[in-house]
Amino acid sequence: MKRFFMNYVERDQQIADRLANDLELNGIRIVDEEMTPKMPTEENYFLQEQRVEESRHCDYLIIVLSEESVQSSFLKKLVAAFDSRVTDNRIIAILLEDVDISVNLLVNMVVFDFRDDYSSSFSKLKDYLLKEMVLPNRKRNKQSLFLPSSYQRAFAFEKGEVAVEVFGDASNFKTLPDFTDTGYLPPGVHTAEIKNILDRFASGPFRGKFRDVIRNIVNFSKRRRGSSLLFGGAFVSSFEQPVEINIVIVFKEAKDIPGRLRKLVIENTPIHLYYSSLDEPATIMNHLHSFSQTLHGDYTGIVKLELNGEIGNEKEEVKGFTGFQSGSTAPLKNSESGGSAPSTIEPQGMLVTMHGILTNAEWNTEIAPIASSQGWIFAPYVYRNNWIDLLFLSKRRRRIINHFRNWIFDMQMRYRDIPISIIAHSFGTFIIASYLTGFGSNIPVRFQSIILTGSIINRNFDWEKQYDEGKVIRVRNEVAANDSWVQRMPVGLLRLDPLFGRSGVNGFDQETAVLTQTATTIFNHHNVIRRDVVEQHWLPYLNANANLKW
Repeated sequence: MKRFFMNYVERDQQIADRLANDLELNGIRIVDEEMTPKMPTEENYFLQEQRVEESRHCDYLIIVLSEESVQSSFLKKLVAAFDSRVTDNRIIAILLEDVDISVNLLVNMVVFDFRDDYSSSFSKLKDYLLKEMVLPNRKRNKQSLFLPSSYQRAFAFEKGEVAVEVFGDASNFKTLPDFTDTGYLPPGVHTAEIKNILDRFASGPFRGKFRDVIRNIVNFSKRRRGSSLLFGGAFVSSFEQPVEINIVIVFKEAKDIPGRLRKLVIENTPIHLYYSSLDEPATIMNHLHSFSQTLHGDYTGIVKLELNGEIGNEKEEVKGFTGFQSGSTAPLKNSESGGSAPSTIEPQGMLVTMHGILTNAEWNTEIAPIASSQGWIFAPYVYRNNWIDLLFLSKRRRRIINHFRNWIFDMQMRYRDIPISIIAHSFGTFIIASYLTGFGSNIPVRFQSIILTGSIINRNFDWEKQYDEGKVIRVRNEVAANDSWVQRMPVGLLRLDPLFGRSGVNGFDQETAVLTQTATTIFNHHNVIRRDVVEQHWLPYLNANANLKW
C-alpha cells in the first residue's frame, strides 16, 4: 500500500481536507500534517523532527504551495530530508497561487496547477498518482516475488526440513564486503561473527549506543535455542543514524518462539525484533524479501549471525539493562535515564477475523490477546443468521458479502494508513474470496496477508491474479486432510457457486510465491485455531509480512 504524506499550513487546511477526501474516494489514502509557518521554537522543533521522521516512512510527499507555506522553515527541511532518499518525481506540489520559491526546491517536484480550475486539476493529479506511480510499482513488485539465489541459498529448504548453509566454515567467517555507492552492502546474505557486526555497525558516537543491546539480544537468542539472527535495513548500511533497526531471531523450531514481540527505542531509533523458525521457511523467506529491498526495488545485503559458537560471556550483564533475563517475557527496558523505553511505536496492522456458519467464533478469545500483545489492532467481523442454508441461497450470500464490503471499508476509513490482514475460517474464506473477485484492480480495500483455514474456496482460485491486481500480498492456506466439513462441499455439476471448493482438504492447484500451503494430519475443521498455531505459526507469519510493501 502506497503512503502519501501531505503537508500544508493552517490557512490552506480547507483545500487540503478537500484534496484528501477526494483522493481517498479514489483509493488513495493520505497522511496529512499541518506545517507551521513559524521559526521553530524549542517546543515545535521536536514536533518538526517527528514529522520529518514520519515522512521518511512514506512513499510520496505532497506539499500544498501558497504564499504562506513557502515562508515556512519546515518546508525546506521536509523537502531536503525526503529528497535525500528518493528518486525524481516522488515530491508532488499542489500550486494554489503565485509564489516566490527557490528553483532548487522545485527541481525534483511534479507540479499540479490548482490556481484556476479544481476539477480538471484534480483529475490530472488522480490519474498521475494511479497510473504513473501506483501501477508501475505493482509490476516491479511482481518481479521481486522471487528472491535472487544469493538470498535463497542462505536457507536450503528440502522436503519440509531446513538445512542451514553457512557461507564459509563456522570457525572462519568471511569478511563483510564494502558498501556499494548506495550506502548498503552488496545483494545477498553475508555471514559474520558478532565482533565484526558490532565493530562495523554498532560503533561511533551514535551507533555505539546500540552495542550493549545487540549483545543482549544475541545472548537471549542463544538461551532460547535460537539458530541464527538476521540484520537488515538501514542498520547494516553506512548511514550514520539509521531510521530503524530490524532483527529476526530464527529459532530451531516454532515451539521455541516466545509469546510476545519485543520493541525498544534508543535515541528515537526503534528496534524491531521479529521471530521465525526453521520449520516455517515461508516466514523466513518473507523476512528476507522485506529486509533485502529498498522502496525503489533495489536489492541490498543482509547480515546473518550463526549462533553455534561462543559469543562472549553469556552471564555477563550490561549495566542498567533488565530486558533479556533468562525466561523473561517482559518488554525491553533500560534503567538508565535518557536511554531506552518500551514503545508500541505504531501498530503492526489491523487483524480481521472472519468466522464460518453455525458459530459465534469463540476462537477469537484465543487470537485476541496474542495479536493485541504483539501490536495488532484486533477487529473480528461478525455476521448474523449464519445458518447452513447460506450454502444454498445465493441472495443471502450476496447480502453478507455486501455487509462485509461496507464494514471493511468503514474500518479502513477509521484506521487510515493501517495495513489490513485477514484470518478466515470456513464460510469466512468464501466471503473474502467473493470480495476479492468482485472488484478489478480498483478494489477499495487491499490486504497485506490472508490466512485461510477450513477453506471452502475452489482449488483453481487464481491467487497470482489477485496479487497482480494489487489486492493481496501474501496468502497462507492450512490444508487439513481430515476436515470432514470441507470434504462434504459439493463439486463438479453439483457445485452451488463457482467459488465453492475443497481447497481446505486438497489445497490450491496453483504454485506461486504469493501462496504458502501447509499440510497436517492432526487438524480437522474445528481444532486448527488454538494458541499453539496462532502464537508459533500465524503471528510470526503475519509479522514477517508486515514489512512487505505494494
